[in-house]
Amino acid sequence: MENNKVRNLSCPQCGKGIEYPDQKFCRHCGTNVKSIVKGDRSPEPNDVKELNPRYSRISFTLAIISAVLGSLSIIIGIITFVNIDSSVYRQFSSNDYTYLYMVIEGTGIFIPEPDYVLGEAFKLASYLFGIIFLTFSIIGALLGIVAIIIGILSKKHTSSNKLRKISLILAIMSIILSIIGCIIAGLLLYYPRYIIELNRSISKYAGL
Repeated sequence: MENNKVRNLSCPQCGKGIEYPDQKFCRHCGTNVKSIVKGDRSPEPNDVKELNPRYSRISFTLAIISAVLGSLSIIIGIITFVNIDSSVYRQFSSNDYTYLYMVIEGTGIFIPEPDYVLGEAFKLASYLFGIIFLTFSIIGALLGIVAIIIGILSKKHTSSNKLRKISLILAIMSIILSIIGCIIAGLLLYYPRYIIELNRSISKYAGL
């Protein structure tokens, strides 16, 4: 008899049937149906308070993952960039000297200006980590956008859900973090080229 009563009840939000006598939430949309099952009555407007927690949890999870990816790209990216930058050293090159020419009593004195050198291993690391952090940041930004979309769509099913609001704020912050991560990744990808251009500018300035 109890099962027949339960089967005759339906979710006030999506209209799907309530399957179990001890069911607390609708298995299809997440609506709180505990008071409906216990009271064996049709719902009133004030009965439904938590309409769709599942969508909010999905949005929150995506926002967390997005924030983690963005944060990793920034923190590890900065550490990597500082280490690569500190590895740059100056070395004299017989093929690419920058000279300052001085004439002392008709005698030419050449003062060599050493090149900036970035080791091959660090150059490879700069490209590799740049690509990795750029990928992390792009994925993080996309997840943040998806989290925002889900959060906005879930508003149709939610009267007031703190988790949804937190998810939206966190998703926006994660997108900002991902943008910063993209900038750091771009710096890592460009850095080897920057060293080359720096040496060229010195040579050009010296008139060589």
